[in-house]
Amino acid sequence: LYELFQGTYDVVETHFYFDPMSGELRCVEMAPDPGVDPCELQLFDYRDVEGKKLPHRMLIRHGDEDFLDLEIQSIQLSKTAKPEA
Repeated sequence: LYELFQGTYDVVETHFYFDPMSGELRCVEMAPDPGVDPCELQLFDYRDVEGKKLPHRMLIRHGDEDFLDLEIQSIQLSKTAKPEA
């Protein structure tokens, strides 16, 4: 079971599925039209990176087909410059 958040922009509906125990985003599902199979971005293998839990595997699916299965070897975070006052 997942916590589901739904967002709508114009006619596009997007679902965000969160693991209720860890709070990790597990899947983003979007269908541009109600009669079209959704596109899914599934997120797996969360690991700690500089104090943040980030996914190291992403699977993109459309309908019943896998489009891309991406395994991330490493993530390097950079500091964001603060805007000048």
